[in-house]
Amino acid sequence: GPAGSLRVAVTHLAKWLGIIQGEFSGGQGYDYITTFLAPYVRGLSQKVHIRQIFY
Repeated sequence: GPAGSLRVAVTHLAKWLGIIQGEFSGGQGYDYITTFLAPYVRGLSQKVHIRQIFY
């Protein structure tokens, strides 16, 4: 299912990008990534948001 937190969502994106770079030549990236991650940070305080990412 979908990620339950920002940290899990970013981890999924990082893993996917790592896998896909081995399959295609040229640069890979994400367009509009902040739009897709916005629901995970809605309602979180900055302190909670930073803690979720780094710990």
